[in-house]
Amino acid sequence: MNKVNLLFILCLLSFWAEAQNLQSYYKEASVHNPEVNAKYKEFEAALLKLPQVSALPDPTFGLGVFVSPVETRVGPQRMRMSLSQAFPWFGTLKAQKDAAAIFAESKYQSFQNAKNQIYIQVSNAYYPLLEISNLQSIERENIDILESFKSIANAKLASGNGSMIDVLRVDIMINDSKTFIDILDKQISVFAAKTNAILNRKLDEVVTVDQNDFVVDTNLYKLFDFLPQNHPLIKELELKSKWTDASKKVAEKQAMPKFGASLDYIMVEKGNNSFSDNGKDIIMPMINVSLPVFRSKYEAAIKEQEIMKEAYVYQKTSQINLLESNFISIKFDIEKEIELIKLYNLQEEIITRNLSLLIHYYSTAGKDFEELLRMQQELIKYKKLRVNSTKMSLLKLSELAYITSNLSENEK
Repeated sequence: MNKVNLLFILCLLSFWAEAQNLQSYYKEASVHNPEVNAKYKEFEAALLKLPQVSALPDPTFGLGVFVSPVETRVGPQRMRMSLSQAFPWFGTLKAQKDAAAIFAESKYQSFQNAKNQIYIQVSNAYYPLLEISNLQSIERENIDILESFKSIANAKLASGNGSMIDVLRVDIMINDSKTFIDILDKQISVFAAKTNAILNRKLDEVVTVDQNDFVVDTNLYKLFDFLPQNHPLIKELELKSKWTDASKKVAEKQAMPKFGASLDYIMVEKGNNSFSDNGKDIIMPMINVSLPVFRSKYEAAIKEQEIMKEAYVYQKTSQINLLESNFISIKFDIEKEIELIKLYNLQEEIITRNLSLLIHYYSTAGKDFEELLRMQQELIKYKKLRVNSTKMSLLKLSELAYITSNLSENEK
């Protein structure tokens, strides 16, 4: 392989790594996640119920041989064959097919909900990785600033206007930052493994992050309205309620008489007689009706579906109440984090200005170095708090998008 081709491949790999953002992980999880695939297989299996419940029962064929021939007027009977077919009451098969179709549709909504929940799982693993990346950047920037403070302190010490204690204090803070970066490096593997598990990949595969995903749209949450009928969980419960109606209709149909038709063919040998129909085979068509006289089981089946319908109505009400309360709570959490981000940005601006004054004062007068370090740590604290609030806002926005079913079409 020549150098040009190798460089081209490396460029492609680099482009692919950069392209791995949150949206690409969403799509990958929706395709490869085992839980989502399991729900989809349940939906496919439910669809296969339709041809099963809409078909007639299998016909029955019987064959019998008379061990001891039965002598009749026209000759001895040697063999008997029968073919029978059962028929349910009119409309039963259609009712069963309708019920199976509604049940399959409810399974599809269950699949949709599982897929939407996977987006939250991806976010819960991906956004902490972005937080770690930003925290490491803050700590590296802090080390650079502390190193500059250390240079100033050493210069002051060399000129006789400084103190060795100032240099040692800076070294302690630099060591703290380096240790924190090492801990964050180890933490990356934890959230990367979680992300890979959701994506059904090897746990040690590299998970890249895109800083463009770590931006809070402060107005996005205002566009989300809670509409219960749009949520897959509510749709699933509504369909299950319809399924009980369809199943009740099936039970009512099954409580009606069932019909059957059969055809018997009896082989007859010629006997020792001179009758004109000597040895003539017998063909006997028959019909039968099953009489559902034991009504208790049918009444219980109908009552069962009525009770199940009531249960699904209660579940739907409970689920709507839960989603509504979560909707209000999450919107408050987002608003709180947005306000905190504004506060932290303001505090950073004020501290940055104060730091400039303190650096100038220490450089000229050689005093208040301890206050300079304290102010630097205050700045780092607010930067970290801003990063944490950004992560929390994005996580809550993901939850709000799930509750309100506002996941974009390119995510589905």
